[in-house]
Amino acid sequence: MDSEQEILKVLQHKWTQYNHLTEKMAEIIREYGLGGANAAAEMGRSIGVKRVKVTGEGWTAIHNDCIEETKTMAADSVDEIIIDSVLQSLRVHGKLQRPGHNEKHGAVL
Repeated sequence: MDSEQEILKVLQHKWTQYNHLTEKMAEIIREYGLGGANAAAEMGRSIGVKRVKVTGEGWTAIHNDCIEETKTMAADSVDEIIIDSVLQSLRVHGKLQRPGHNEKHGAVL
């Protein structure tokens, strides 16, 4: 019986924490306007490149955000995706000033 009471106390404590954290998150969303229609605009993807499409006989190459680009393509129509995951990660997390710019060296990457 004691162990069941201890488990109940732990669960009640965790539920109280959950309620507190949920309310805190709701306050943050209200304060920074991340709810509803604003959320999509605030959290939209952007890798900062201009879409370029080049085609030839039997092939097409597109320079763009591959996630957004492949959403518009038919299933099983992509043979290969080539990415630079290090630069993509830096761009997504805002560590590059602009695409292709290295702040320390001022060089094009």
